[in-house]
Amino acid sequence: MVAALPYLKTDLPEAAAQAQVLRSCVMNVVEFFIRTMLESSDAVAIQGYDDPLEDEGSLKDTMERLPVVARLQYVNT
Repeated sequence: MVAALPYLKTDLPEAAAQAQVLRSCVMNVVEFFIRTMLESSDAVAIQGYDDPLEDEGSLKDTMERLPVVARLQYVNT
């Protein structure tokens, strides 16, 4: 949805409101993603779970997608 936002016609009141909702959701998604990754590092260190940062495929996919989402609120992110 973030990638399609530049193509949204913001001259309509509904579209502008929807874009604002999406912007607030993006901040929540980024915040929870970062919090989850930090908490997973505690679980790895304390309980010995598999480290998600060692999975190169998943990490690469995440690092490619996160900037696409975060660019909508780049300054705040």
